[in-house]
Amino acid sequence: MAEHAGDSHEAVAQLYDSIAASEADRLRLHPMERELTLDAIATHIDLTRRNDRLKVADIGGATGVYAFKLADAGAEVHLRDLSSRLVWLANVEQERRANDGKPTLASAAVGSALDTELLPTKAFDVVLLLGPGYHLVSEGERILAVQNALSFLRDDTGRVFAAFIPRQAHMRDIAKRDPSRLVREREFYETYLRTGQYVKPGRSSYHVGSLDEVRQLVAAAGGKLVELLGVESILGGGNDAGLVEANEDVLSAWVHVLKPYARREENLGAADHWLAVIAKGQA
Repeated sequence: MAEHAGDSHEAVAQLYDSIAASEADRLRLHPMERELTLDAIATHIDLTRRNDRLKVADIGGATGVYAFKLADAGAEVHLRDLSSRLVWLANVEQERRANDGKPTLASAAVGSALDTELLPTKAFDVVLLLGPGYHLVSEGERILAVQNALSFLRDDTGRVFAAFIPRQAHMRDIAKRDPSRLVREREFYETYLRTGQYVKPGRSSYHVGSLDEVRQLVAAAGGKLVELLGVESILGGGNDAGLVEANEDVLSAWVHVLKPYARREENLGAADHWLAVIAKGQA
């Protein structure tokens, strides 16, 4: 982990070490987040090219759900994550795949999105930043993470795919699970809704944003926002639970239907995660 990452990032690593098993299963339980993210990547990047192998950096890639999907598509993928336990699980999957003769990752190791020497600069066509964006509480750290990701891109055709959480996602969650919490912790939630900071002693802290904050962050990092979409589309808040056991034909049909909704700004509030597609250079 980078020296400047600090105690808060150690807390994030410890959190994910402790919940590694459930985190490994999270994207199976949220199929629209997974499938619409993969569709967005395939929309912006030619995954089928064969004359020059696609190089992908998956920063904050957990157990490699996206990393292995892209490896299956023929990409050379390098995974990094703060949690040693999640990286260990990714390497367990590596060994299983190697034994089965399936594509594996080029590397999987512990690392921080804030480390400027995490990976070679100007070496990748795709950088995934699907976790660090909301675990970095300070604005300066979020800007640095996106700057680093952009520096890893090979050229102007490359893309960073960065995830953010909107403020309303957590409010939907407590409305379903514990509505009286808003009364018990009124002062906390007034601050949360004003600042986007979720900070409690003994808990993993995170930051949730607004559309304006995401746009300003990308600009401050020296990037150009190509697209912003809701990766659960209108099925945020766990409303895609019925699709967990759906077959590929059903999932594909839902992705086809939801894609237009995912890209309309008036629907972004319905999603639990936003995906920013970022290119080098200012808009």
